[in-house]
Parts: sequence; C-alpha cells; structure tokens
Amino acid sequence: MKKSVFFISLTVFALQLAADAYKDELKSIASDRSMIAKIEKSASKDEKGCGKTDETLTAAVQIEVNIYCQARARVMARLPQLRKMINDYEPALKNFFDNCPEVTDDDKLKLCQTLHEKVLEKAAAVNKEKEELAKDLDLMENAGKKAVETLKHDSDIQQKERGEYLKDALRLKKETVITMNRGLTEDVAILNKSKTVLTKNISRGSKELQSRTASLLKGVTSLLSMNNELQVVCSAMLRCIDAANSACNLKYSEKGCADAEKNLETKFNEGNARIKAYTQEKQRLASEEETLNRQAVTEASFTMDNAKNQITGYLKNIEMQNDMLKQRVELSTKDAEIIRGMADKTLIKTYTGYVETMISLKVETDGFIKKFNDFITRMDKFKAECIDSKTDLSAVCGETGNILIKEVDSTMDKVTKYGAKFNRLNSDLAAFSKKVSGK
Repeated sequence: MKKSVFFISLTVFALQLAADAYKDELKSIASDRSMIAKIEKSASKDEKGCGKTDETLTAAVQIEVNIYCQARARVMARLPQLRKMINDYEPALKNFFDNCPEVTDDDKLKLCQTLHEKVLEKAAAVNKEKEELAKDLDLMENAGKKAVETLKHDSDIQQKERGEYLKDALRLKKETVITMNRGLTEDVAILNKSKTVLTKNISRGSKELQSRTASLLKGVTSLLSMNNELQVVCSAMLRCIDAANSACNLKYSEKGCADAEKNLETKFNEGNARIKAYTQEKQRLASEEETLNRQAVTEASFTMDNAKNQITGYLKNIEMQNDMLKQRVELSTKDAEIIRGMADKTLIKTYTGYVETMISLKVETDGFIKKFNDFITRMDKFKAECIDSKTDLSAVCGETGNILIKEVDSTMDKVTKYGAKFNRLNSDLAAFSKKVSGK
C-alpha cells in the first residue's frame, strides 16, 4: 500500500508539472498549424517545373527536378494528414488535463494513465509524421539546391571542359545513364497505367484470377518503388561522372582522378546490380501479366460460351412454348363458343381469364425470343472482337462482357418467373378441362 501511495503522489507531482506546460503545448500546436499553412502556401507556388518537361535542361538537372517534385508531392500529401493528427491530438491533450489536474485515488490513477497513454500515442504519431515531413522538406531543399548547382556546374563544364582524358568514356557512361533514366521515366507511365487497370479488375473473374491480379498489383507497386530508387541512383551516377570529369579533365590531379575513378566504378557497380534486379523483376511481372491476360481471355470465353449454350437451350423451349401459346390463342375463340353453349357464366369468365394469361405470356415469349437472339448476336460479336486470336482482354472488352453477362442473368431471372406462370397456366387448363368434361 505504501508503494501505491508513493506512486500516486509522484504522479500528482508529475501531472502538476505537466499542467504548467499545457499553455506551452498549445502554443506549439498553434505553431505547427501555422507551419503547415506556410508550407502549403509555399509548396503550392514553388513548383520548379513540376509536371513540365524542359528540353533545355540536362538529364542531371532534370533528375534533381524529378526528385524535388516527387518529394514535393509527398509533402503536399502529408500536410492534410498531419493537420488531422494535430486536430485529434489537441482534444486528447485537453481531455487529459481537464480530467487529471491531480490524482487522488487508484481509480483516478487508472483513468489518467489511460488518457495519458492516448496523449502519448497521438503525440508520437504527430511527431513521426513531422519527422517524415521534415525528411521530405530536406529532400526538396537539397534537390532544389542541387538542381541549381548542377545547372551551373553543367554550364561551367560546357565553357571550361578541356582535354581528352576519359572524355569519350565518361560521355558514353553519361549517355548510358541518361538513356536508362529516360527508360525508367517511360516505365513509370506504363506501370501506373497497369496499376490502375489491375486495381479496377481486382474483384473480377474467378478466385484464382482475382488472386493472380492481386499478386501482380503488389508486384507492380513494388516495381514502381524500385524504379524511384533507381532514379535516385541515376542521379548519383551522373554526379560521379561529373566529379570524374572535373578531377580528370578540368582540374586534373593524379590522386583526385584516381579517387574519382574508384568512386565512379563503385557507383556503377551498384547501379548495374540494381538495374539487373529491376530488369529481372520487370521481366518476371511481364510473364505473370501474360499468364494473367491469357487466363482472363480463357475465363471470358468460357463464361460467354456457357451463357450462349444456356440461352440457346432456353430459346428452343421458349419458341416451342410460343408456338403452343399461339395455337391456344387461335383456338380460344372456338373453345369459348363451346363453353358459352354450356350456359355457365362462371366457366366462360374463368376461361376468358386463362385466355388473357395466354396472350400475356405470348407477349413475354415474343420479347424473350427477340432478347435471346440479340444476346447471341452480341456474344458472337464479343468473341470475334475480344476473344478470338487475342492474348489479353482489354479494359473495354472486360466491361462490355460484364455488362452483357449481367443483362443475361437479369433476363434469366425473368424467364424463371415466366416459367412458373406458364406451368401454372398448364396446370389450371388441365384442371379446367376436367371440370368442363365432367371427368
């Protein structure tokens, strides 16, 4: 018990000290909000060519601009989340200080411990997000400065570059890196498009197809991350090339050139290893995508064939029932005359109701026949345009197929209801016939 009392009193002391800092924490929160607003205003204007391609910039400068723009995009995405975290943190903090100005018993201690843990949890989340934001802001600042420095450096090289030592080798290396970076940029557009399509198709097809789609989507997302890392490596490789050119051509020194060459070799070994891993993963995903596309085509073909066979079978039955109803309607006039001769008004009223049902069902069968023939025509067109000699199912074809199958399913539901009415009519007519004949 003494230990418990000691802990409570210690907690009271700590809480009183913390309460003195409550206003300072509120000022910090206000400062954070002000910071967010300033960053939003600054980053929204400071685009530095984001979303544009400046052909006058060298690849080295463009890579730094790309890194800057990617960091800026992450900053703009983080700000609303950070603002929300701060908005969640402030009431949790207020709730703690409102309820825990002092701790007087064990129940109060437990409550305050719980509220304190929530405050710590939310504070930790805010701090972590602020740290990530700070990293992206630093990356923005460094990439922006490096872009300016590289632009000036490239200009100096063009004006001052002299000599032939390593010139050709460095030029070839630079061209290689630039070509590689251009390919990576082109890959981003392709991969993002694939990611969009896979995300849209993730719940379509069989469970196996959905699982493969999810796996491929995960792989594409990972490949995009590898692509981003490779672009950063390209930037480092270009800086190493420029450093080697400066040390070995512009401001030659034996030791400086040797160090630059060694650093260049190390950086290119790292870049080659990364590009090899990236290329292998890209090829693996391409093969996985090819398998996925073939399966999608196969499943679409199977689904369409099954639907067509079902419709063809139903069409024959509907046509037979249509002929039967047509004959019954044509004979109904004579049958009605015979029933009228029996001088039983109830019988003729009942039979008139059956005739109306026959006519109604005949109208339904006419509609089904037309609808089924239209389905068959559309299915044949779908197979010709989207399945035959195809190795993948386009997004348009996939959507077209889904719409068609939904229409078929909806129509088959109506056919089932029609079938129940048709069977009921046959049953009623059989019973009516027995009643009229007296058997």
